[in-house]
Amino acid sequence: METKTLLLTIGFSMVIISIIVTLCSFFGAGQDVYGFYIAFFVFIIVTIIVLPNDYNHITLPSSSPTPSAPQAPAPAPPAPSAPPAQ
Repeated sequence: METKTLLLTIGFSMVIISIIVTLCSFFGAGQDVYGFYIAFFVFIIVTIIVLPNDYNHITLPSSSPTPSAPQAPAPAPPAPSAPPAQ
């Protein structure tokens, strides 16, 4: 991740977290209510920063389908039998 993008991501994350914490405190929600969600948000941001997001160096194997043998046609249904003679 480039330095500028990294700094922007960390900066916006800090601003969003501080806004959420301020709003929750204003409305009387305790840290036990929103703490798990903030921790999950921090986990997501750290994951975005740490994991690679450029996969140009990975080459996928060519997946050309192998030609299959032609299928034999289904057998015709049996002809109706004649009623027995009396």
